[in-house]
Amino acid sequence: MVAAKDLSEEIKQAIGAHGQWKMRLLDAIETGQSEWTPEKVRPNCNCAFGKWLESFNETEKTTHYRTVYGLHTDFHVEAARILELALNQLTEEARIAVQSNSTYSDLTQSLVLAMTTWMRAEGDRQTQSSFDSGIDRQVDLPKDAKANSPKESSERELQAFLDLLNEVEKITGPSIRMAAEKMYQIRKAILDKRK
Repeated sequence: MVAAKDLSEEIKQAIGAHGQWKMRLLDAIETGQSEWTPEKVRPNCNCAFGKWLESFNETEKTTHYRTVYGLHTDFHVEAARILELALNQLTEEARIAVQSNSTYSDLTQSLVLAMTTWMRAEGDRQTQSSFDSGIDRQVDLPKDAKANSPKESSERELQAFLDLLNEVEKITGPSIRMAAEKMYQIRKAILDKRK
């Protein structure tokens, strides 16, 4: 069986990495460009979390695993669809597709809920404690963050992150929200230093 600590770490990283997609999609909608292609985004096994999920053997594929795997697959398909709209200059359709109450928003919420539920089920208090304390150390920005991004890009990133926090709180309650707010404060401090 997968160790609770490993699962916790993978899920923490996956929540952050997949949370960045809203910002990437908003940037693509705004500019009509992206370093990503829908063909690269669509497969669920191109990201680190997807590769990790693919490493499970049949006996490790619990109900939680299967739920997360399915939602993760759907998330990638929907993110690729929105990216394709943005790159084809279908700006209004793409904007609607990332708004609250959209399929993308629902998938994001469901995926985060399924991942945190799986994490809790596997490690219960030990994993949650590790998650809460680990948030303080989670300060790395994604590799694709621009080192000297303009102020408006930083503000969009922070707004996308706040949107994700609101979605997380809706589905998991205030305890995960408080931990995620620590991540937000760290990100904001790093982005403020860039200005």
